[in-house]
Amino acid sequence: MNYRNLTREERELISRIISYQPLAKPIGMTLTIGDRAKVLFPDGTLEFARDQKGLPGKQNYYPVEAQFLDTDGVPVNALIFFIDNEVSMLEILKADGSEISRKPGPEEWEIIDLSY
Repeated sequence: MNYRNLTREERELISRIISYQPLAKPIGMTLTIGDRAKVLFPDGTLEFARDQKGLPGKQNYYPVEAQFLDTDGVPVNALIFFIDNEVSMLEILKADGSEISRKPGPEEWEIIDLSY
């Protein structure tokens, strides 16, 4: 698997999620988004090439998700992980594990604050 440039939609979705500051536990930091990622799964899950490649770091979960309902009514969630203020992964998961039928635009994803 090779690294590739992010699509506009991927970058906008990630930016939308990380621009929301959780109400219960504000992050108080700025996360950076790299330009290159590799597709880990066909659902849209990406692993980012990190600037600090090879350096150890603890991966953390951003306490905000995005969600949309697929055409069959099953929710699809987008989760962001980061290491040392760099986005390390965008994970896309459909609740029942089935194939995602459509790829909505970034504005169609509902933001969900999980910090409570």
